[in-house]
Amino acid sequence: VLGTRDYAHLPDLLARLAAGRRPAPAAPQAAALYPAELPRQPLTGGPYRYLKIGDGCANGCTFCSIPLMRGRFASRPVDDLLREVEAHAAAGAREVCLVAQDTTAYGCDRPEAGEDLAQLLRALEAQGAVDWIRLLYAYPGRVSEEVIELLATGRHLLPYLDLPLQHIDEGILRRMGRRCPEAETRALVARLAEAGIALRTTFITGFPGEDEAAFERLAAFVAEGWFHWVGCFTFSPEEGTAAVALDRPVAPEVAAARAERLQALQGEVSRRRLAGLVGRVETVLVDGPSRESELLLAGRTPWMAPEVDGVVYLTDAEGEPPAPGDLVAVEITRSHDHDLEGRVAGCALRAQPE
Repeated sequence: VLGTRDYAHLPDLLARLAAGRRPAPAAPQAAALYPAELPRQPLTGGPYRYLKIGDGCANGCTFCSIPLMRGRFASRPVDDLLREVEAHAAAGAREVCLVAQDTTAYGCDRPEAGEDLAQLLRALEAQGAVDWIRLLYAYPGRVSEEVIELLATGRHLLPYLDLPLQHIDEGILRRMGRRCPEAETRALVARLAEAGIALRTTFITGFPGEDEAAFERLAAFVAEGWFHWVGCFTFSPEEGTAAVALDRPVAPEVAAARAERLQALQGEVSRRRLAGLVGRVETVLVDGPSRESELLLAGRTPWMAPEVDGVVYLTDAEGEPPAPGDLVAVEITRSHDHDLEGRVAGCALRAQPE
């Protein structure tokens, strides 16, 4: 019997099975969480890697089953994470994206170690093994001023934050078990914008109790234009969670229509923001051939996370075309709803040859 934090034992158990021996059932053993020494098989297909800094969650959101499956939050040691980043860099990575169910909870389970998210970010910045360091999945109630300053002023730390808010209506936030009320959320979003940090967020529509007034409050918040990127999900009841028993359910078709409207509102925000970039020169990390055509390269600016945000399609390179992993200067020539087109004007930093 293996738990979700027992992956390190898997090779030995599989080897025993292959040799015809059946290991006796055993309870999961306390082991290092995803130690850097475990082999990694990159699945991203680009010059970026995901760095899992912890696992589990203790926030108690009523809609989420993560604590039931993963348990309470557990952090990996800073030195172990630094070793993994070194390995990713040696294999050609130029960007690491920090992930966990709640990255801002980093270190809360190990107070005796004296490690928190700000300390981890400082260590990664000082290490300088990769060019870009991106922070994803932050909980709004735990974003400290120190973290904001690090993201805003870092050389390798990007001025970007993925901050899933889920809603803005006070009543819905209480029903969701979210511990960051509307006033604090608005103050945080304004502070991040003031610091020049690009924001991505996600919202849930159709949560039990979301009436028209609650949704209109959320729609107005999105239309204010605070966010570079917004993802929308309709509420889906998860077995074993408190939200399953909540009254005043919302019809699925209503939830879907609301999500579609939020995406349309954010689409207007995005179009205006991207149109204002035409004529500017941006630094772009080249990912490789685009999904649209193998003949067209695509990359991302510092405020575009891989796989979920927009991209920059690269055209008309001067001289030798850039390679995946290159950091290039791109003059933006055209904008779309979510993506940009640009002319490669120069190569800021070449990828290291393999």
